[in-house]
Amino acid sequence: MNKPVLVVAHPRIGSPVVSTATHDGARLQYARWNVSWSNGRPDPSPERIATILSPWCGDVAPSSAPACATLMNAAALRLAIRLHRQSAPELEEFVAAAPHGSDTVGFGFCFVDPVIASLAAEWAVRTVHEATHQGATMPFRAIDELVGEAHAAFGHLWPSKDSARVLLEAARRGIPITRLTDHAPVHRLGNVPVSGERVRTSAVANASAGGTRVDVTDRVHPDTMRLAESIAAAFDVDLAGIDLITPDITRSWREASGAINEVNVNPGLLDSAPAGVG
Repeated sequence: MNKPVLVVAHPRIGSPVVSTATHDGARLQYARWNVSWSNGRPDPSPERIATILSPWCGDVAPSSAPACATLMNAAALRLAIRLHRQSAPELEEFVAAAPHGSDTVGFGFCFVDPVIASLAAEWAVRTVHEATHQGATMPFRAIDELVGEAHAAFGHLWPSKDSARVLLEAARRGIPITRLTDHAPVHRLGNVPVSGERVRTSAVANASAGGTRVDVTDRVHPDTMRLAESIAAAFDVDLAGIDLITPDITRSWREASGAINEVNVNPGLLDSAPAGVG
């Protein structure tokens, strides 16, 4: 004789729809989740839902009188935000002030790390669902207690406080943030550019700004070499650093075009560079 099996189905939370958002000059991502609270179990009365969830809604509850699903979404939103911003004080203040909202079919909020945001959203929906179906005598649990338990369970996926500060600063500077793994807080900052995409790196091109010196004496076209010599002679110096911007150093400047950017009478030279090469 087969024993009956009790299956408790949680509500369905759809895949997030992600878009870019700007908050206080920071480049963030905004994700919106749609939630289906129907799971075949009888819903508690609206009064009971309101009694259970109203302490969890806080200042993110919609201003208008909500339907049951809206109240559940508002509660899930606040729980998700509280868990998502758990990493560092700076991140907590920033995420709390970033755009967020809920309505009758879902909720959404800005985030820095996509894995943390998804975990927080799924945990919040599950917690709200279980709370609305718990026994009438079950004592109410505070948000801090719930968030603490959740963070203890999978807080190892959150970045450290120092890492969270780096991520927040990257967001403020518009540097893209990509999480590289789902099982560890490893991130990549910065543009892998697609083929053909133009990326501006820096307006300064010299060794002091991180440039690399390469000896190309053997590749310089004779016309370009004579041009450099005539410029040094015009300045009446024996040693000069002449910055030539050209698409191809192996072709004559008459054909490849280009421009003289600077003539430096006190050039920086490599120790191994031949005399007279700047």
